[in-house]
Amino acid sequence: MPGSPANRLAGRDSLLTRSTLVILVSRAIVSVSSLMTWVNTDVGHSFSGREYGGGLWTLALAMTTAVVAVLFHKNEKASRYSVIAGGGLIAVIALIDMADVMLLRTTDLSRVVEQVGEIAEPSIGYGLWITLVGGAGALAGLHRRL
Repeated sequence: MPGSPANRLAGRDSLLTRSTLVILVSRAIVSVSSLMTWVNTDVGHSFSGREYGGGLWTLALAMTTAVVAVLFHKNEKASRYSVIAGGGLIAVIALIDMADVMLLRTTDLSRVVEQVGEIAEPSIGYGLWITLVGGAGALAGLHRRL
């Protein structure tokens, strides 16, 4: 029976597909992690994605691609391109910020010293790692669409 509760639980005849739900969950993860700690220092200071690097960009991309995934969940092509572009850009932003933190560690500490006020060795924070995983995570939901 098409509208039965069993079919809805199985993912058939539901409002959103399972892959769309995976995309939405990964985008929710990115939205939260974009505001978490992206950089830690050995002197106890930390910087969120909002304060350091591309946290606001990843937040905006996550929200935009989530809306596109919901609006176009029946249009395979539009949804697929949205997931690839949005997830890819989020992952690239996270990787660039990770490289920036690692370069600060080895070369120019002026950005951290300027904000902290003392010499501090920066390290990648958990929010930046979660953003990277969440950016690429929607590709897990994409496997059924390809």
